[in-house]
Amino acid sequence: MKQKRIFHFDFVRTIAVILVIICHFNAVYLSAVPPIVNRNVFPQHIFHEYIGNIGTSLFFIISGAVLFLNYEHNFNIKKFYSKRFWAIYPMFYIAYLIAMNYYIINKMSFFHKAPGINFIFTILGIDWLMYDFVPTFGIVGEWFLGCIIIIYLIFPILRYFFIKYPKTFMAIIMIIYCVAVWCIPISEKKVRFFYIRLPEFVFGMFFVKYMKKVKLWQFILAIMAIVLVTYKYPNWDPCIHTTYIGISTCIILLYVANYLSKVNIVRRFCQFISKYSYAIFLIHHFIIILIMRLKNLQVISMLESYLLFGICLICILIGAIGIYKINHLLFATKS
Repeated sequence: MKQKRIFHFDFVRTIAVILVIICHFNAVYLSAVPPIVNRNVFPQHIFHEYIGNIGTSLFFIISGAVLFLNYEHNFNIKKFYSKRFWAIYPMFYIAYLIAMNYYIINKMSFFHKAPGINFIFTILGIDWLMYDFVPTFGIVGEWFLGCIIIIYLIFPILRYFFIKYPKTFMAIIMIIYCVAVWCIPISEKKVRFFYIRLPEFVFGMFFVKYMKKVKLWQFILAIMAIVLVTYKYPNWDPCIHTTYIGISTCIILLYVANYLSKVNIVRRFCQFISKYSYAIFLIHHFIIILIMRLKNLQVISMLESYLLFGICLICILIGAIGIYKINHLLFATKS
């Protein structure tokens, strides 16, 4: 089955990619010892929400939308899992081998004090997700990859009950979400649990099935919702805030896409970024860290920070296109 491409989803995915790259570029400054402030190329928080969380939220929503768009009808579970495997793992292994060889050639450690048995988490693509609990060999990708792989595994179940019993299904998803939010202690790692991200993924499915496109009143309501929490930050669990802001932001972007779809240069740019988005996602953090090691960040100027960001973008695109082409050359008939 050839995946359907829709500009609205490409546009949201492009914004998500940009937010995640900015987030990890800024994070290098904040994780320095001592932390380096006032060198962020863009704000690290928008609407009182960490931009990395907004970016991943958009990814979850678009993943749910695109999967349901392509698999609502004529679903074959064997073909689905085969398609997901070839879409995820070969490129992940290519990116990992390139990064691993770089570390080996430059005599840099990437073991994170992990026992050999834990390499199984890398083989499964969940090494950064598991890194919160045990040492792993994670180099490329992020926790998001492991989380979305788990959701992909249960997608046939989600799809079945969403189609057959939509109201009951939505109620159960919200119950699971509320129980998880209520029972799991508050921490920054909490947003990485797949059952916390299910409402976003399911919202993407809901959008394709019932909404189709964002209406003006929905756009206005989403703006009002964001303005409200921006000026009066609610005292609730941060995970609720992430879900709330992520879905509201997505609604706004999908509405804006109605008008930007007529601008040819924007369409082409979003199609280009979307085409390589997974490859970008896999290697961006690795490349950002390597590039920023070449400069003494403690004495960097603001102008140099922007130039460094531009260099990182260029290197990320070159690297992403490279591993995409290698993957296409080796596995074009499979993916």
